[in-house]
Amino acid sequence: MPSKCPVLAWSIRATIASLLWLIPQPSIAAWPRNSITNFPVCNQLGPQQDPRMIPDGAGGAIVAWRNARAVDGTTLRAQRFSSEPTLLWSPGGVVIGVASIPFDPPAIMPDGAGGLFVVWERTESNLYANRLAAEGNAVWSPVGLPFCSASGVRAPQLVTDGSGGVIVVWADSRNGTTLNIYVQRFDSSGRPLWSINGAQVCAVPAGQYPVGAVSDGAGGVVVAWSDTRNAHRQDLFAQRIGPDGTALWSADGIPLSFSGSAEGETITGDGAGGLIAFWQEGRGTDTDFGWHILAQRVLRDASLAWPVEGVPVSTSLDLKGALQAVPDGAGGAILVWDDIVISQDLHTFLRAQRVRADGTLSWGSETLLATSTQDQNLSPAMISDGASGAIVAWSNAGDILAQRLSADGSLSWRRDGLPVSTAVGNQTFPAICSNGGDG
Repeated sequence: MPSKCPVLAWSIRATIASLLWLIPQPSIAAWPRNSITNFPVCNQLGPQQDPRMIPDGAGGAIVAWRNARAVDGTTLRAQRFSSEPTLLWSPGGVVIGVASIPFDPPAIMPDGAGGLFVVWERTESNLYANRLAAEGNAVWSPVGLPFCSASGVRAPQLVTDGSGGVIVVWADSRNGTTLNIYVQRFDSSGRPLWSINGAQVCAVPAGQYPVGAVSDGAGGVVVAWSDTRNAHRQDLFAQRIGPDGTALWSADGIPLSFSGSAEGETITGDGAGGLIAFWQEGRGTDTDFGWHILAQRVLRDASLAWPVEGVPVSTSLDLKGALQAVPDGAGGAILVWDDIVISQDLHTFLRAQRVRADGTLSWGSETLLATSTQDQNLSPAMISDGASGAIVAWSNAGDILAQRLSADGSLSWRRDGLPVSTAVGNQTFPAICSNGGDG
């Protein structure tokens, strides 16, 4: 029996839908078992896009999304549903806030009390934050707290501070035309604890874009970003920020890649206050070009745990993308990615590999999860399964499917994946979270 049974959400036409499935148990008996029907989270008019989902700590989940309707423009909404399932907040979701120029979806994180922390781009030069209680009401402000008024705000991300508050990471172009990385910490009541408009992570006058952030396990955060400081060549850098907002590693960050051609980066925590980073590097010639995937682990003390050039994860000369990683619970990580093979008429393959804590590959060969005859992004989403494996969801030909990867790389469910949603229309952009218990 799987140790975790995921909750999934996705966009379907103009509806946000979700489904809990896998093992028939009394606690989930009321959930739809039909992949055509599913459980609608919001079926109001207007496009609903970019769902983000987190566990609520009580067996249910909270979904946030962008909603565009002619009557009220673009709003950010959220809905909480229980384990039965029952919608717990207002029909159509509670309004988090408005967004006149919605570049990025809202960033959300559990608040540990059945609600959530949320950050969003209200305009191109304003970041707002709020906390929603378990009942769906706004805690910090009815319309959200403005905490950064800088031009070009992009890509907000959230990390717990371990004390009931939250750390926000983002980029903006307040110093010119290029983006730089900033951070802010809020306590549980919404009080900002660091510099007004945020503390700067890197002051190098070059383009920086946040890749991800993880908790350092000591009240601070480890931030990774893409950086063009070296003659506009793109590499991956990281910095650890302490609980008081000061940088703990070398000024302006430490390099994790050195080739100058790092792209498509993703990171995950290593479970010990450090992070594991994955990225793509171009290889080959004009007539035989593709991407390799490499990985690096940086420990909490800023030392690189693996060879300085990185660990090769996949070395086939294919077009790779959509990298997603989760910790394996043993100091390593599991990675999934899209692999578009030019020699096979641009068919897309969804592959996976596990990297151990020492940087060696756990699986002798990459695991194949899915194949598509179309040149498309399968948009994988993934969570750890609690047993050194992972549960992966993806979209393929308009449907949502899922698979469990065991710790040894074998597939636990049917070979072509379990159908989660096969409803009429296109189902896209799956989101996935655990119910926090046996599902």
